[in-house]
Amino acid sequence: MHSGIAIGLLAAILQSVSYLVSAAFVRAHADRSGAATALVARSYLVMGAFSALALPLVCLGHPGRVPPFALWGGAAAGAIVSNMVAQAAMFFTLKAADASRVSPLLGVKILFLALLGIVFAGDRYGAWQWGGIVLALVSALLLSRSGGRLGAAGAAGVAVTALAYAGSDFCIRLQQQAFHEFAGTLIARGETPLPVITANLVILWADYVLGGLAALAALPFTGRYPARDWPRHVLPYAAVWLGAMTLLYLSFELLGVVHGTIVQSTRGLISIGFGYALARLGGSALERRLPPDVFLGRLLAGALMFAAIVVFTRAAP
Repeated sequence: MHSGIAIGLLAAILQSVSYLVSAAFVRAHADRSGAATALVARSYLVMGAFSALALPLVCLGHPGRVPPFALWGGAAAGAIVSNMVAQAAMFFTLKAADASRVSPLLGVKILFLALLGIVFAGDRYGAWQWGGIVLALVSALLLSRSGGRLGAAGAAGVAVTALAYAGSDFCIRLQQQAFHEFAGTLIARGETPLPVITANLVILWADYVLGGLAALAALPFTGRYPARDWPRHVLPYAAVWLGAMTLLYLSFELLGVVHGTIVQSTRGLISIGFGYALARLGGSALERRLPPDVFLGRLLAGALMFAAIVVFTRAAP
C-alpha cells in the first residue's frame, strides 16, 4: 500500500511537470490551431519508438508468459486512443487557462470512472462514494469561477479531457485483469507467471507502440514545425510523460484504478504550487501571477477536490 502511494505521488509530480512543458509548446505556437495535435503526434512517435525497442526484449525474455494479444489488444487500443484524445484536449484547454487551474478540475474524472465501472463492470457505490462525487462537482464549480469564468471552450476541454482520461484508466484496468487471469492459468498449470512490474511494463509499452503507429500515420497531417522544437519541447515532454505513465500503471496495479486516482488527484495541488512558484519567479509565459485571494481560492478548491475523492473511496474494500 505505502509503495503504491509513493509511486502514485511521483506519477502526479511528473504529470504536473508535463502540463507545464506542454503549455510552453502550445503557447509558443499560439498562432497555430493545430499545435496541440502536433505535440501529441511527435511525442507519441518518440515514446512509441522507445517502446518498440524495449517491448521485444521483455517478451523474448519471458516466452509463453505474456497472454495472447487477442485477450487484451482491444483494451490496449482503447487505452492509448483515449489517452491521445485526452492529451490533445488538455493541450487545447491550456490555451484557455493556466495549468494550475485546469489540472485540479481533472479530478472530476472520478465521476466518469464511476459511471464506466457501473455500466461495464457491475461496480456498485454507496453513500460515501456518491457524497464524494457531489463534493468533486462543487469543487469543480468553485475552481471554474476562480479568477473569472473559465469559458465555454475551457469547460468543454476539461470535460473531454476528464472523460477521455477516465476511459483510458478503465481500459488499463481491463488489461491488468486480462494479465491477472492469464497468470492464474499459468499458476494452475504449475508455471511461473510474469512478475507484476514486468507485466505492467509489457502493457505500457504495447499501448505506446500502438500510439506510435497512430502518430506515425498522423504526422504528415500535423504541419511543419521548427527542428529546434524536438530537443526543446518534444523530447522533454515525451520523457516526462512516459515516466509518469510507467509510475501510474504500477500505482494502479498496487492500489487499484480508483484508489490510484486518489493519489493521482494530488497533481491538482502540485500544479497549483508549481504555477504559483513559476509566477513568483517571473514565468509569466506559462502562468499568470495571481492575486492572493484567487490563489487561495484555487488552493481551497484543489484541496476540496482531493478531499472529495478520498471521501468517494472511504468505504471501498
